Amino acid sequence: MKLPAKAVRRLVKRVGKKRQSVPHGELVRFAREVAGSRMTVDFEAAREIGLPVVVLRPAVPEVLMRLTQREREVARWVAEGLRNDQIAAQLGISLGTVKDHVHHALRKTGMGSRAELAAAIARAAL
Repeated sequence: MKLPAKAVRRLVKRVGKKRQSVPHGELVRFAREVAGSRMTVDFEAAREIGLPVVVLRPAVPEVLMRLTQREREVARWVAEGLRNDQIAAQLGISLGTVKDHVHHALRKTGMGSRAELAAAIARAAL
């Protein structure tokens, strides 16, 4: 993930060369600026190790990153419950092309059914 240079410079300036600690609120603001809703901060870790742990989740699960943008788009429509002919009409592509995209998405992800693919898309909130 490429971090916004302005946010990184601000945090580095704040921490400085002396490795000063960053207040929790500032850490949370920085993480949200960088990762949006894809981050969590575990302040319970502070009790254990003395520092909060920031966890950044990828925008798209790794298994879905194998898909092309169009395959993900078709998979989103599958997750919405559309049939192949409805997806074709929605995207302005042929029924055969939709079938190919669904087949490729299943093969690339190792998933065995449209339902499994739809569940993965729903979990990823794509």
